[in-house]
Amino acid sequence: MAAISYERYYIIQKPMLAKKLNTNLMIKTIVVCAFVSLFWSSMPLFGWSYYSLEEGKTGCSVEYKEKSLNVTSYNVSMFLFVFIIPFSFILVSNIRLYLNVIFFFNIQN
Repeated sequence: MAAISYERYYIIQKPMLAKKLNTNLMIKTIVVCAFVSLFWSSMPLFGWSYYSLEEGKTGCSVEYKEKSLNVTSYNVSMFLFVFIIPFSFILVSNIRLYLNVIFFFNIQN
């Protein structure tokens, strides 16, 4: 979502330079996003935290109830790098996009 948000902002902000956003760059962005998700989902398999059976006994998820340093460090790191940083990036991109659109329409009127 952060990559899509930045792409949308970039295309609206600099439409003439948006032609440089070619297929090769898009494929690289998709590959980076896939590797980031693979990294965070595979770390419990390599010993940083672990997966456990959920309360309803219908699926597994990352352990979040245990208070050990291993589990807590993974959960805090994942919260920061998978939620807070991308969310901040999305928020800043969309606010800047909104302000650019508002500025453009104020000039038109």
